[in-house]
Amino acid sequence: MRSRTVTTVLPAPKREVFAYMSKIENLPEWATEFAREPRRDEDG
Repeated sequence: MRSRTVTTVLPAPKREVFAYMSKIENLPEWATEFAREPRRDEDG
């Protein structure tokens, strides 16, 4: 299995970055290599 690490420095407080990245609907915007179309399962 191949792996690749990408590092980015953001000019934002880590609390705001975490809040943004932890929302499933934002995943395709920042996780373009592995998130194409997130879907919720029967548990939501």
